[in-house]
Amino acid sequence: MPTTAHALALCLFACSKSPDNEARAIPSQAVAPPAKSASNDPPPVPAERVLTPTLTPLKLPPSDSALGPRFATGTRAPALTWIEEATAASSARIMLSTYSERGWAPPSSMVEEPRLLANWADVPAAHQLPSGQWLLAYPQHHRESGRDYGLVIAHFDRDLKRLDRWIPDGVTRGPETGFVDFVGAANGATLVWLDGRQMRSRDTQPPSAPQRTEPSHAGPHASHGDETMSLRALRVDDQGRPVGVSTVVDSRTCECCKLDGAMGADGPWVVYRDREIDERRDIRAASMRPVPAMNAGSDQGLVVTASRDVHRDAWMMPGCPVNGPALARSRDGMFVAWFSAADGARRVSIARSDAASVAFAEAHRVDLGAPVGRVDLVALEAGDLVVTWIETDREHAGRGRLLSRLVSPSGSVGPPIHIHNIGIGRDWGFPRAHEYGGELMWIWTNAEGPHTSLEGVRTSTDSLRKLARARGFVSPTR
Repeated sequence: MPTTAHALALCLFACSKSPDNEARAIPSQAVAPPAKSASNDPPPVPAERVLTPTLTPLKLPPSDSALGPRFATGTRAPALTWIEEATAASSARIMLSTYSERGWAPPSSMVEEPRLLANWADVPAAHQLPSGQWLLAYPQHHRESGRDYGLVIAHFDRDLKRLDRWIPDGVTRGPETGFVDFVGAANGATLVWLDGRQMRSRDTQPPSAPQRTEPSHAGPHASHGDETMSLRALRVDDQGRPVGVSTVVDSRTCECCKLDGAMGADGPWVVYRDREIDERRDIRAASMRPVPAMNAGSDQGLVVTASRDVHRDAWMMPGCPVNGPALARSRDGMFVAWFSAADGARRVSIARSDAASVAFAEAHRVDLGAPVGRVDLVALEAGDLVVTWIETDREHAGRGRLLSRLVSPSGSVGPPIHIHNIGIGRDWGFPRAHEYGGELMWIWTNAEGPHTSLEGVRTSTDSLRKLARARGFVSPTR
């Protein structure tokens, strides 16, 4: 097992906490039996075996201070949100731009707020409901000049006119509540997030100085003390209104690793980094379903139907690594990609489960031996998937390579594909991938200059498959 100093060096923040007394009475909470371990030392991939496709730069909306790009969920055409950081003369803003064959539309300002949290890891999430209305979930400080922050949900009509806003369960306490995602459904959506309502305020503690090459916009994710973060879920109807109160999915989780949600066969799933009493921080998946209404007009909440480890990495970690998993559904399979550094060996893996039950098969390693992590996973229209992560550039300090691999519906992985050279500092954030109209696009934060901006590339999905097939990858056809 790595020393504490080694573990903290792998960690982006030390976020150690102790257990609280919140009930753990959750159905199917038993830990899954250990799966066969993914290899710690995959065969090395020679440089000439890393594919380099023909990529075209994306012409993205201009911004002098953009960070946290993220694709909205529930939309037909891609819609991108990002944060424009506050300057001395303005408030921070959350922007949205939609994509078509003509490119990205001029961005709209969804929220402009001096208390908006501008953070490299805890970024807003937008979702378009089946009604065409929009929801935007974002982190906001409880008070000006304070460090404690919570989650706010803004509700808009089809034309992005603000209708109202609300706070999950009406809770406005705790040092941090965020890392949010939406899972769409025919009658609304499920909101999932990390909830810190039981933790002590940080506003009375001295702030830590942020560093550009380290936390940058992540001051709030410092040491948390002796409380516990929980994972909660809440149903939202098609008119953007919360349905009942939230459900505790897990009462003890990692504090600041992003989570991800997708719709399974019988209801929403969420994957996240768990936190056990012994500080094991492995990836866990939970499935849920709505509680049947007892009578007309009654509130329908959610019940957890299963909660199990995706894989037993046994990463013993005294702090939060700020490096969460990604989830996507392809046909009848649910796929999870994640980063781990158990026993000091960094790796990115992917595993498959049937969409009807939380039971993951053997994990397959996808990295090249020196991953930074920050994974993303997108299901393609033909049934295969693309997993994306950042790999350290061993020849250039502070630099990395954005890499991807195709993954078949059965879980086999294709050859590594070089997407772009990229920085590995926190200002570069979490790259995101999306498919639309037969093209794949990747977008990330560029932190090369004095101000961050949006950057991205695109390529034909079919051309990417042809490259991978030439190296033996078996991909599906439409």
